[in-house]
Amino acid sequence: MASHPSTDWHEVPCVTAPPIPYLPIVGNGSDYSAVAPDNISAVEGSLPRLSGATIVRDSLTGGVDDFSIQINTNRFATATCSGAKVPQLCKGWQQFVFSNPGGLGPLFDFQSSSAFMQYWLINYGNPCPSNWLSSEDSCYMNSQAVTANNLHLPQISDLSITGATANGIDSITWALRGSDSASAIGGDAVLGLAGQWTNAEFNIFGQGRGSTAVFNPGATVAVQMNVTRFSGATASPSCDLSGTTGEMNTLSLIAGSCCSTGGVTPAILFMESNDPTVPAPFCLLNDITPMQFFLQ
Repeated sequence: MASHPSTDWHEVPCVTAPPIPYLPIVGNGSDYSAVAPDNISAVEGSLPRLSGATIVRDSLTGGVDDFSIQINTNRFATATCSGAKVPQLCKGWQQFVFSNPGGLGPLFDFQSSSAFMQYWLINYGNPCPSNWLSSEDSCYMNSQAVTANNLHLPQISDLSITGATANGIDSITWALRGSDSASAIGGDAVLGLAGQWTNAEFNIFGQGRGSTAVFNPGATVAVQMNVTRFSGATASPSCDLSGTTGEMNTLSLIAGSCCSTGGVTPAILFMESNDPTVPAPFCLLNDITPMQFFLQ
């Protein structure tokens, strides 16, 4: 963990991740994903601009500021499926999760925000491997987690989440601008994501179990994903209308709002809103930064 303004890292104790599944979707979700021409090594996700967004509640708990922020991968072949009921139907799926419990309702008993990875074996069939939990016909397990700052909705524009895989290690890092940052790590051998990550989804969602993040009317959010590839190539990722998580929010994608850029920071940016009067944005396509993402 590092504390601003110091850049020196120091070890912090690991904690147990929330005991809930952040569910996969059946079929294709409605979200923009970043698709790379070759294998992804890291994705940094942020929500750099909020407009009119003042409150968010989880649809299951009713808790204020009760949400998750997720980076989700594509589904991919994994040797861990070798023991599945029908191995050729089983796929790996990995999530990098920032869990912000906020003002909790009665369903959840964890209090601190945390960052961790959740690993999935989709269509594994029962029984699940040792130390994996069952969710219908799939299995999941969590990495160890690190604690994070409990946030109120307006603060998320200062938060970035980075999911990465390299040198046999998967990691998630949360960083709050002008404040703290911390990382949790796990072995890539759990699923073998490295070399198979080509598609990334990032957004704010409900707090697990397929729930929805319910925004106040008139809310608009900008979403940015910076994409790093193993090859070091800097071509633009593409925008794909797809998603893999079963959690949702009540914001709708603004049609035509997804813009991509290459160069120093290959990225996609898009807008989502529950305000029908918000126009589509336009982008300056050279070296996009959040401040170059404008409403018309």
